[in-house]
Amino acid sequence: MANFLRWSIFYANSRVLIPTSEKTTAGVRRIIDPMQVVNVEHTDDLKRAILVTIAKGNPIVPHPSQDEMSKPVDFHKKLGFKSYKAFNHTAILWSMDLDDGIYEIGFTKIAQDGRGYDSDTSKTITFPSGTPVETVVDKLIEIIQETHRQKMIEGNKE
Repeated sequence: MANFLRWSIFYANSRVLIPTSEKTTAGVRRIIDPMQVVNVEHTDDLKRAILVTIAKGNPIVPHPSQDEMSKPVDFHKKLGFKSYKAFNHTAILWSMDLDDGIYEIGFTKIAQDGRGYDSDTSKTITFPSGTPVETVVDKLIEIIQETHRQKMIEGNKE
């Protein structure tokens, strides 16, 4: 688990939010700036943004004070939502993990209690060791864009 890295990718309103993910010295993972927002249909820009974020890794930072930890990160506003609650009920979240050379794409859904997300392991994709990151990112983009197409067919523009 020492080599475990995780990135979060959010989709809503025909856009994709790719935040930087950090890990504190206490092991807490946090979403921080800088964050990139890309139109879901701009495949090359989307791929570039995801690869740039992955290249940053998960910076390890000193664990912040309780006051710092409780400050909200208003990433929902970057996708046009006025409240985190509205964002939470609309956005779709994927994770991309790298653990000892093995990439995995995970899909999450809103938790039953409406607070946070739960993994949907039935949709997890695990890639063989040695799979190039570009292959994994291409698959992730394919999944995100297919989700977008399905939302448009359903008439749900988020």
